[in-house]
Amino acid sequence: VDSKLKDLDGNAIVMNLVNGEVVGTVTNGGTTNTYFTISNNNANVTFTQSGNIQHGDTGNHDDTETLTAVANTIGLKETITDKDGDTASVTLDLSTNVFKIEDDGPSANATTGTVATITVDESPLSTDTPSGDGDRSATADYSSNFSTSSYGTDGAGSITYALAFTGTDVDSGLKDLDGNAIVMNLVNGEVVGTTTNGTYFTISNSSTKVTFTQSENIKHSNTSSHDDTETLTAVADTIG
Repeated sequence: VDSKLKDLDGNAIVMNLVNGEVVGTVTNGGTTNTYFTISNNNANVTFTQSGNIQHGDTGNHDDTETLTAVANTIGLKETITDKDGDTASVTLDLSTNVFKIEDDGPSANATTGTVATITVDESPLSTDTPSGDGDRSATADYSSNFSTSSYGTDGAGSITYALAFTGTDVDSGLKDLDGNAIVMNLVNGEVVGTTTNGTYFTISNSSTKVTFTQSENIKHSNTSSHDDTETLTAVADTIG
């Protein structure tokens, strides 16, 4: 009998009576897996889940799926016998809206550990003439900052990483050599810093590795230092 519940692969969980218990199973490729049992001890009915099931609302980690069978498929039968052996019985229908399974979901947590900085250098590159120690692109791996994330009891699915960006023409706190504010936007999954003079930097990612690439020189405020640093400074949670 179809329970209207499904396993995590989308197969219908069907029910049969086995040794006085209602057992919900899926048979696939010659292998039978049990997902729940319904048993009783007198008027006490116990619903025991042994395998996770599919829940329809992927936006809710605590949504409920309900066993829904044809009326009078599952019931608790009471039989009364008097002293001289006469009997009477009645069955309480438990087929619908009685047995419910709440979902579990994954947890994604960024740890409060140190967030690595990514620094580029406008000095001449090693391939320039004259050569220098400049670096126009640098990468940091933030995998350790996500170490507390968990799939939950439904088991492993997949993990993906993408840059998160909030806003339009967000001020980066950096300026081009003419003093124009470099603003940021999300373009094809990358954060791009521009002015009317062109593109000055991009921020991209490959999985947990984030790369900061400078394409044009910017304005540095300390005119007495040839090696001072300017830092991208945006509103909290603009880039993530």
